[in-house]
Amino acid sequence: MTEKRRTGAAQESVQPEPQEAPLIENRKLFVLVAIVLGIILAVFAMKFFLKDQGASYPHYTYNGYEFYQYAGLWNTEWQQANKLYQVHIRYGPRESEDVQVFEGPDVTFNPQGKLYLTHDPAEGGLGYVALASAELSLTLSQVFNITPIAACTQNTTSACASRPIINCESNPGQGAVIYLKEIPDPAETAIILNGNCMQVQGSREELVRAADKVIWIWYGIIK
Repeated sequence: MTEKRRTGAAQESVQPEPQEAPLIENRKLFVLVAIVLGIILAVFAMKFFLKDQGASYPHYTYNGYEFYQYAGLWNTEWQQANKLYQVHIRYGPRESEDVQVFEGPDVTFNPQGKLYLTHDPAEGGLGYVALASAELSLTLSQVFNITPIAACTQNTTSACASRPIINCESNPGQGAVIYLKEIPDPAETAIILNGNCMQVQGSREELVRAADKVIWIWYGIIK
């Protein structure tokens, strides 16, 4: 081995032998592999940790779909073509399946075209109407690429002054109508289809529960 030395206070400088270079590269490779393996192990550990944690939440299987409840919502995954959706809704299919559905003799309801989402501003429980409307609108726009038009059944408030006045009997826009109707009796919670109108009715939380059943029907999870 050839050494070059400097006199005085200078530090000794030693040139490594050529065969040491592969050892240095091997050390780098070993460190890189160790880091990658560590990341992989961390991912698998986190996956199993979350799986174990999820087992502590209320959960069930419905029509082939796994549901678990977290943060007050029922959660599942739903796939359309190659796109996977994470679904988070207040009432799961088991919690909403007993909402009755009534169909008239001439049902032509089709939300694929123009769709009005209407309510009566004079009715109570408008906070629940807003919640049901938000869940329906979010599903229609994000999953089915349908943007509902907000409407009112009568022009009695400033919020309704600039909105279409639409109900199941009066529909000048000739589009499909979803009427979110707040009613006083929870026993009359229902989904009523007649002509090109769907009336979703319920008292307070029951209105939200009925709207959520509509969503599960759209997904095909409730048949």
